[in-house]
Amino acid sequence: MLLKGDPVPDPASDRLSLDPDGWSDAPQVILERLRRRGGTDLVIDAAGAGPIPAQVAQILLAARASALSQGRAFRIEDPSEAARQSLDAIGLGLLLEPAP
Repeated sequence: MLLKGDPVPDPASDRLSLDPDGWSDAPQVILERLRRRGGTDLVIDAAGAGPIPAQVAQILLAARASALSQGRAFRIEDPSEAARQSLDAIGLGLLLEPAP
């Protein structure tokens, strides 16, 4: 059962759907779930995401650092224009660049 703010798994892949509102409501839950993803690469689908608040950007930064430290890839796929603009506005456009 998914709780509010849980990363939503994409059944067709190992991708998670970015939900800025839900992730803002439960940041610790999100961080823990992202850390426990195991040995798979971390792919976040941001196609349907609205503007990304700074708190959610921090979650993404932590998830990226965690994935890279474990030798896994991290990438945000298909960012919406609102997601792209908000990350660029707060100086975190680097999150949109694939990290090996």
